[in-house]
Amino acid sequence: MRLLWLCSSSALLALLVGCSAAQPPLPTPLSAPTVAPTPAAAAAAQAANTVSGTIDTVNDRILTVTTSTGPKQVQLTEDAKIEQEGKGSPSDLLPGLGVGVTGKPDGANGVTAISIRIFPAALGTPRPGQFPMTGANQGNLMTNSVIESFDGSKLVLNAAGQRFEINVPSATEVFKPVPATLDALVPGTRVLAAGTPAADGTLRASSINIMGAPPR
Repeated sequence: MRLLWLCSSSALLALLVGCSAAQPPLPTPLSAPTVAPTPAAAAAAQAANTVSGTIDTVNDRILTVTTSTGPKQVQLTEDAKIEQEGKGSPSDLLPGLGVGVTGKPDGANGVTAISIRIFPAALGTPRPGQFPMTGANQGNLMTNSVIESFDGSKLVLNAAGQRFEINVPSATEVFKPVPATLDALVPGTRVLAAGTPAADGTLRASSINIMGAPPR
């Protein structure tokens, strides 16, 4: 009986030792790769945080803006930045800014800028590319893109894989957003407001730009 108990004890001890032995670590789960938002998703996110259209009514700091999808309420925060299009200079043409260039085809010399508009940051770069213009600007080209570099006479633009070189003579007009006041926000004015949407659909705008008539 004693021999049987010893044998059973040895087997039990071996089992306990085997159970308490260090187990190999579990494999670390792979983290999901970071997926960059698609251009469509980025545009949708930007659209949710902006209101673009024409002011219908003004009530203190609350605007009703008529947009392509119906009226929207915009409430300006107390420290909202108000800007309108004003005079700029070639020194304002800095890398990373979105611009719209009205240019004249110049044969072997490419395109020479007539005017350059720096877009408000909230607008981004609408319809990137180079297109023939109509109306009073028929025969000219519109180039919407992002500034890659500017050496004082040649503007290099690059957006969506399209690269353009524009000659910029000293007579070229440059326009940029400049400070404006609340009094400039009147019915009939085209605006672009950017901020944070509230639960009731109102946009709490931290910035608003008075937009000039788009060149055609």
